Amino acid sequence: MSSLPRILLVDDNESDRELAALVLGGEFDRVDIDHVGSAAEFSTAMASGLFGLVITEAELEWGEGLEIVELIRDLRPDCPIILFTADSSTTLWNDALRLSIDGFVAKSSEGFVQLPGAVRAALFRARRRALASAKDAPYRRLVEGLPVGVVVSTPSGQILEANPAFAAMLGLASPEGVSRRAFTEFFAHSSAASTWRSQLEASRTVGNFDAQLRRADRSLMWVRISSWQVEDGPTGVRQIQSIIEETEEFHSAQDDLARR
Repeated sequence: MSSLPRILLVDDNESDRELAALVLGGEFDRVDIDHVGSAAEFSTAMASGLFGLVITEAELEWGEGLEIVELIRDLRPDCPIILFTADSSTTLWNDALRLSIDGFVAKSSEGFVQLPGAVRAALFRARRRALASAKDAPYRRLVEGLPVGVVVSTPSGQILEANPAFAAMLGLASPEGVSRRAFTEFFAHSSAASTWRSQLEASRTVGNFDAQLRRADRSLMWVRISSWQVEDGPTGVRQIQSIIEETEEFHSAQDDLARR
């Protein structure tokens, strides 16, 4: 199963579509992309509704990109949308803000590199919007303020949600930076990641698991991880929830005691 929802890639430039798909495919595991290069293909894609994220050019030979955005917003209000376009005018930027576009990436060499990050951020924001209107929103706001890291991931380990404390542990400004990444990607040692995974699969829970994680600046830190698998009764959707506590001072004290 793909770690991302199905992507609708709207652009009448076939080369740009192919390059964008290549970049996304290299960054994400098994991403499904529907290529749309004509009005007929767009109509078919909209009728099927089999997509969870849209990346569209603003300048199209067969239609206005912003009109397409408005149509998607009417039919799928919660669908995240990214404008990936060579048009970087102030007018377009203002229109993008009015339509609550989830990402705006300039189509350039640097922009193609930034596209995967924009996808992560857009999906993260869309999930936050959905959670904000859920009945357990007050409890989620409590999680946001906890001083320990909290991570929610798919059964395969792809991070769906993280709180600011976990991002701060890793030296990141926002939790968006970890969205749709594998939780095990942050383990400093693959053996520890494999052990954590094996214990979770064997007993559905892991308690007080000590491991080193790698920060954004490549430095290491000790943490204690407790994880468990949960299943939503009505939907049957399974997730992994984890609490991560930084224990650097504890391990430093242990090392100092061992030296003494």
